[in-house]
Amino acid sequence: MLCVSRVLKGNLLIFPGAGLRLGTELAPLATAHAAVVGCRGFVGPFPLPLSMSKTHPTERRLTMRTGDPPCGQPSRENACVQGWQVKRVVNFVNLSTLLGLGVARLGKTARTPGPKGLHLATGYRIGFPLASAFTIGNVVITKHESGWFDERTRLVVHEERHSWQYVACLGLPMIPLYLLAAGYSYLRGGDPATHNIFETRAGLADGGYPLISKRERERLERDAPAA
Repeated sequence: MLCVSRVLKGNLLIFPGAGLRLGTELAPLATAHAAVVGCRGFVGPFPLPLSMSKTHPTERRLTMRTGDPPCGQPSRENACVQGWQVKRVVNFVNLSTLLGLGVARLGKTARTPGPKGLHLATGYRIGFPLASAFTIGNVVITKHESGWFDERTRLVVHEERHSWQYVACLGLPMIPLYLLAAGYSYLRGGDPATHNIFETRAGLADGGYPLISKRERERLERDAPAA
């Protein structure tokens, strides 16, 4: 059990023990062996870290009396790590972003930083792939010139979702998996996107793709009554 006492100008002393309570008989022991602690302090001849008792009400009292955050929690001054920051590191480690930067350089693009850790590469000079924009790791590449992305914020959102798919696929395996999904979509619907799980998960409408496959649209047109 942890025993807590408010001593020495309002700081807390923590004592490990079995059923002990601080009282007048323990005051000399407190003076002799305790150490003044903050959130992560240790005390006495048998130190006990507060992190071993994170659910104990002692920690809440300590926070109220000293103003220190509970153990294991960031202070208000420390910014929380955002998910996209983790994604940026993961896609760098799994080599997908490095490959994207290499393709962008090979295509003689101009690169600018984008939202959520993306690299926006414009002016791509190679004719493949045929898409107006494509993503490799955290790099979004287009043949269009600078400013094209500024008018297509939903497309950037769509491509940012693709960058998360590289995380889910552990990096470079995303490319052959995407090609397989595109081939399946083409066989089923006559286009590479409508039944492509990667495109549907990223949002067909945001990517500028129709929600109905080419084959289905052709069938609807044939079945439509003549005007």
